[in-house]
Amino acid sequence: MTAQEDFTFPSLYAFPPFFTPQPNPQTLESQETAWSKLILDYCQAKRRFSLDAASEEDLNSELFYNREIDRRISALFVKALLARLVRQGSAAWDATGGKKGKTEQNTRAIIYWRKPEEWGELIYSWVKETGQNKSILTFFELTEGDLAQQTAEHRKLPTPVLRAALAHLAKTGRCQVFAGEEGLTGGEGVKFV
Repeated sequence: MTAQEDFTFPSLYAFPPFFTPQPNPQTLESQETAWSKLILDYCQAKRRFSLDAASEEDLNSELFYNREIDRRISALFVKALLARLVRQGSAAWDATGGKKGKTEQNTRAIIYWRKPEEWGELIYSWVKETGQNKSILTFFELTEGDLAQQTAEHRKLPTPVLRAALAHLAKTGRCQVFAGEEGLTGGEGVKFV
């Protein structure tokens, strides 16, 4: 499914109470589980890599605002859901973006609809399939280069997710990451073995 295709929401999305945190702990747990799955499925279908509980654009998106029934989820509930995804390892707080509130808590999360380890395995397979092992590639070439744009599932992968994926590969001895020159952005590289 490409980002241009429509996403099919589950039937629960048309149920108005789904948009309000439920007072019963068991019901709330089921509701949060359903929302977590919906967030991950939606982000994967739309190739979304981050969500921000303080972003009006995100809060007014079709994910959090069902215009057909005129129901929207609150920013506080979105933040709670993002925190849940972080605790489950399906997201990580984005230190580079998002607003911080009075308590200095993050609001923006990188969504791992595919875990960094999975991205690492996909990247390594692609490097081998395209004959680029034993090569040094920049982060840009890995995610934005012509070959990546044409053939790679990891195209346009955000740098924080790419770093985590490469950290997995480095830990398993399949690559080595090099820092770019000081003051230059986009100069980071990686050598694959």
